[in-house]
Amino acid sequence: MLLRRSLLILVTIALVNMPVSAAAEIVLSRTGPTSLAGGTTITVTTNFPALFSSVISRVPAYSGGSLNCSVSPSSVSSPEANLSVQAQVTNFAIDNYAYSGAQQIAVYRLYVQPEGPPPAGEDYHVTVTGEASLSLSNWPVNEQGQVIRQHLADLPVVYTFGPPQTLPNWSQYKIQLKPVPGDPSVFNGCVSLPLGGHIGNLSGSLVYSLGSLGSVGNLSFALTPSTVEYPASTFLACVTLLDFVPILEGVRAVKLATLNVRITEGGALAYLGSCPVYMDFPPFYAPTPPGSPVSVTPPESTTGDTSVTVVFDEVTEGGQTTVSVSTSPSAPANFKLGTPPTYYDISTTAVYEGFVTVCISFDPGTFNNPSKLKLFHYEDGQWVNCTTSLSENTICGVVSSLSPFVICEPAWIPVEVDIRPGDDVNPINPKSPGTIPVAILGGADFDVAEIDPYSLSCAGLAVRVLPNDRVQCSFEDVNGDGYIDLVCQFVNDRSAWLPGMTSAALTGSLWDDTAIGGSDQIRLVP
Repeated sequence: MLLRRSLLILVTIALVNMPVSAAAEIVLSRTGPTSLAGGTTITVTTNFPALFSSVISRVPAYSGGSLNCSVSPSSVSSPEANLSVQAQVTNFAIDNYAYSGAQQIAVYRLYVQPEGPPPAGEDYHVTVTGEASLSLSNWPVNEQGQVIRQHLADLPVVYTFGPPQTLPNWSQYKIQLKPVPGDPSVFNGCVSLPLGGHIGNLSGSLVYSLGSLGSVGNLSFALTPSTVEYPASTFLACVTLLDFVPILEGVRAVKLATLNVRITEGGALAYLGSCPVYMDFPPFYAPTPPGSPVSVTPPESTTGDTSVTVVFDEVTEGGQTTVSVSTSPSAPANFKLGTPPTYYDISTTAVYEGFVTVCISFDPGTFNNPSKLKLFHYEDGQWVNCTTSLSENTICGVVSSLSPFVICEPAWIPVEVDIRPGDDVNPINPKSPGTIPVAILGGADFDVAEIDPYSLSCAGLAVRVLPNDRVQCSFEDVNGDGYIDLVCQFVNDRSAWLPGMTSAALTGSLWDDTAIGGSDQIRLVP
């Protein structure tokens, strides 16, 4: 027993005098309002199969809360192993402590005991790399002959009270107010701001910047979340302007106000940051004077874009014409929208007579088939095709009233199909082997070279694929109209033909995935 005590004293001296490196600290982080957790990895070297266990206890300066700890793996048989040591604190009254920086709140104590003997002729030896070591010629046992675990090393458990050392930088951020679609008197804008690891309650204030220029409306703000209970990367700051008064026009990027944000924890100020609030003051309407004809280009109310031109046959009383992006009813049947989908809600306070011509410029790259676009106008609860002209990047239509407009392209294209070209009867013998020729006719506004022949199906039959993996199709003018047609050979299958069938439908798609479809009459023969 004297040998055992002297050895234990030697180990204790080594632990007290050897500084604990940062790598061997267990640094806790906030995982909830009153919970902390953290861990690290230590390397142990041992010459015997060993069991590891741990105990955690708080230091006298900190009370309250429940402490838990773990070590994994708990059993080591190899000469060297990495142990994961973890500590958790629950129900800890963190806000009761002052901002005192990094403090040790507990001690993590690591123990070891053998599962088997060391090699013949060697003492028991175990080392925590860079921390402590233990050597015993005979492992102590109690009066019942059970081995007694030995204290191997102590690791400080540390938590940083108060704000992080690195504060977030908001200098590159700003809140840009934009009009709310459908309501030109309301503006809002949001920005996601970094927290830099801060926790606590968020509060703020707005400082108006226009001074003698006057007020542009009523400003308010919202911070989400308002309370950060554990470390988060960002929070959302939003500013809203109600009852907009256009004291300026045609001026861009005016600093309207500054949003000051405070983050407090435990009643003490942790950080004060600020973010500028900007808005643009474009003329969100086009003056529309009396006259005949009258052409105006109103800016879009959200971006100021001037892609819409409105021409009135006659304006009898002047007013203002506006354009805004809206969320109108769904697209017309059998049509699809561009990317992104855009509706144009055009309105005017002017009094006019006659017709109105609406022209909208577009980016051809936002559509699959820009040469097949249509301009629709929403009238009496339904979409009406009002297209009168289409150029490379502008589409026009004529209407008698104003409301939402939308540019669409066909969701599918109807095609003219001729089964067994040159035969008006189109006889089909379900039992006949081989192929059935089917032509898709081209025209002035349809180029059959745009068709993906691998996508085609006629009455459920597939196009024949040759040994070189090409489909058996050809380009030729089968009806002599001067336009090239696509003729494909479909492999006959008796299961595709049902008694009483009088027509066969063809489906497929263009190379850009736009669907096509058509049908032709048939007559089933024995």
